Amino acid sequence: MSPGKPADPKSLTFLRRIADALGMPLKSFFHDAPPGEDLQLVELLHLWKSMTDPQAKSRVLDLARREAALCGELKLD
Repeated sequence: MSPGKPADPKSLTFLRRIADALGMPLKSFFHDAPPGEDLQLVELLHLWKSMTDPQAKSRVLDLARREAALCGELKLD
C-alpha cells in the first residue's frame, strides 16, 4: 500500500471497514496520521499484507495470541 490514499474506491472501502472494526479513524492508515499506537497498527497491517506464506501468517497469529494471553486479553484453549 502506498503512503498516500488508495487510488481505487474498493481499497478505500476495505480500509474504512477495518478502521470501523478497530474503532479508529480512517486517516490512521495514511502517513499523515498522528504518531502513536495507531501507526504501529498500520505498520502491522502493512507487514501482514506483505506476507505471502500462509505458514508465516500462522506463526504471527500464534505469537499475537500468546502475547495477548500474557496481557490477560485473551484466553488460550
